[in-house]
Amino acid sequence: VVCFTCAVAILVGRAFDNFASLIGALGSVPLAFILAPSIHLKLFAHELSPARRALEGAVIATGVAAMLLSTAVTLSTWTSSS
Repeated sequence: VVCFTCAVAILVGRAFDNFASLIGALGSVPLAFILAPSIHLKLFAHELSPARRALEGAVIATGVAAMLLSTAVTLSTWTSSS
């Protein structure tokens, strides 16, 4: 992983910050805000109140919106800085 990251940093040069942002947008946001609540909802849906299930759905929807927005912003800054 470290060697791959170093190789990418060498290849993309000054755009490495955009690459790191893109990885965060496509990797970290879904992991924290989409997958975790989805798994929790799948495993414990029968034990959760309707309000709690709605809250889990809201967190998932917010995560999808954050992922799409951060990806769009990263791609727009990447193309404008090239």
